[in-house]
Amino acid sequence: MTTCDEIKTSGGSSLSRMVRLLLFCMMQGAAVILVGFAALFLSFEPAWPAEKPSAILAGPGDARSGSLLLKTDDGYADATRLGIDVDLTVSGPTVRARVTQIFRNPTPNWVEAIYVYPLPAGGAVDTLKMVIGDRVVVGEIKERQQARIIYEQAQRNGQKAALTEQERPNIFTNSVANIGPGETILVQIEYQEAGAAVGK
Repeated sequence: MTTCDEIKTSGGSSLSRMVRLLLFCMMQGAAVILVGFAALFLSFEPAWPAEKPSAILAGPGDARSGSLLLKTDDGYADATRLGIDVDLTVSGPTVRARVTQIFRNPTPNWVEAIYVYPLPAGGAVDTLKMVIGDRVVVGEIKERQQARIIYEQAQRNGQKAALTEQERPNIFTNSVANIGPGETILVQIEYQEAGAAVGK
């Protein structure tokens, strides 16, 4: 009977050491993971662009895709892009495109911005809609000088307004006044172009 007791005791002791070793390794692993996460969050700035606009651009002509450029003291900076949707309809020789983009003002300031969108050669915009916060702006075609006067008056009055102009043959710009801090901006344009080049 003494021999059996010794075997049970020595087996339990070996098992106890194994459990302790296993617990020690698990605790060390958990400590390393926690220190790693703490270092990650303390050492680096956020990888997402939620805090500030991205790179400074010299002007609207530098944009290579549909972009919302926030006016800054140094030039322009890209607003945070939240999403894009493109719908193309081909009807005979004509292509009709509807482009919808959503942006956010990541700054704590009220800002003026310019929405820039390049068009294919021969493209003509015929519809513009913008939703700025809870306001809806629908584009109307006016003579250039008259449109500029209406936009500047709305801007002075603190109204949300937009002005679309042709920057150069395939770049159109849309000025947007009084975008609030953290406010979202949905821009939807529709344009048509001759589709002869599509089949080639």
